[in-house]
Amino acid sequence: MTTLQTILAGVEIAIETFSLAMDDAAIEALRRDITADESTKIARLISPQKQRRAIAARGQLRRILGTRLNCAPLTVPLGIGTHGKPYIAEPSASLHFNLAHSGDAAVLAICGDTEIGIDIEPLRDIDLNIGRAILSAQEQLALDAIESSSRSARLLERWTMKEAVLKAVGCGFQRTPTSFDLGSFDSDHPVSIAAAPFDAHGTIIVTRLTDLWPGHAVSLAVHIA
Repeated sequence: MTTLQTILAGVEIAIETFSLAMDDAAIEALRRDITADESTKIARLISPQKQRRAIAARGQLRRILGTRLNCAPLTVPLGIGTHGKPYIAEPSASLHFNLAHSGDAAVLAICGDTEIGIDIEPLRDIDLNIGRAILSAQEQLALDAIESSSRSARLLERWTMKEAVLKAVGCGFQRTPTSFDLGSFDSDHPVSIAAAPFDAHGTIIVTRLTDLWPGHAVSLAVHIA
């Protein structure tokens, strides 16, 4: 596990990266750190591999948050928002987090009193027609203008940026990724968009985290209400 400290839009953020590939002993130890309800939900997953990853992700989440809240992993007060986003169900904690994982790669972003979103995807060749479910019309034109060999990577990066935005604002896919535009594909600078289209106040700032996890696209967003 490694920890990166970064700042986005003046917000101090800790990003934990860890692998979900663990031996049986580690999985069983983490199983003891999750609740009975969480275990029951995980058991409904058909794939044993997905069950192991889910136990690893939830157990590590509880351990990391427990350390920050000075409590046992099992007693971390986790709640679920209206659209499924987990949160600390203790207002005085002043702690916000978001977890994402793809395959065995997991990333956890933690900050103070600011809503946050993070997403990760492995870089790979994909069907570019997926872009029609992710990109605005202007973004699709911009992607079409990029050298063909780079389009899959650019599309996956934009996918993670949009997921991070939706997670930060807490609306999930109640808003479609095509409904908002994040501009040029060739900029490494953070992008700022109004939160009003998501029925929220303030601004959302999103950026790509290059080289955070080799072979993966990772993006981080904060919602400044």
